[in-house]
Amino acid sequence: MAKRIPVYVYCILMAFVFLPLIVKSAYSFFLYHGVDVPASNTRFAILLAEELICLLVAFLLFRKMGYDMSVFGFKLRSGQILWSIGLFLICLLATTLVLSVLVHVLAPNYHHTTSTFSTATKVIAPLVIVLSIVNAYFEEFFLLRLSYHALEGRISAISIGVLTIVIRISYHTYQGVYGMAFVFIFGAIMALYYTKYRSIEAPVIVHALWDILAFVRYM
Repeated sequence: MAKRIPVYVYCILMAFVFLPLIVKSAYSFFLYHGVDVPASNTRFAILLAEELICLLVAFLLFRKMGYDMSVFGFKLRSGQILWSIGLFLICLLATTLVLSVLVHVLAPNYHHTTSTFSTATKVIAPLVIVLSIVNAYFEEFFLLRLSYHALEGRISAISIGVLTIVIRISYHTYQGVYGMAFVFIFGAIMALYYTKYRSIEAPVIVHALWDILAFVRYM
């Protein structure tokens, strides 16, 4: 019978995956705050490789230790498409409202400077699309499916949801206040959805769409 991943192994794996991202995000925020980070095919390819390596490490660890391999599954059904559209529209509406309030409250005293990729170098479209899909699965797998799989029954579902939101924000600090506000809203909606339906298919689709829209200006 497949074993459930122990909490201590989960913690080690999550630290391996996200601690470098958290450090790089904080470093980028303080180093490049207000300055565009040059985009390039190499930079995007490295990011893609890093995420694939993390997923491969997790896969091999589960296989070696006899943990439940079903957590890696991805079954797309017609209902998930409808949910994806609904979640996308909910995220769009919620973020628009909240960010509009933030702009009104913070502006003009707050200078919205974030560390983003510049558009000086064009990135090839296939790389952007593949990275968007892999990144979406990468984040939602580790934050939602693996976190709930490892922690459910040990702490409350609300606590797990809060944890996923905190981790999600921690490696997006380079995006500044507005970016972190968006990540908070997005993370909260995804956590609520997963708590209710225990499915990452719709969150992955929505996340991939958001990433493609965010990256399209680099193509």
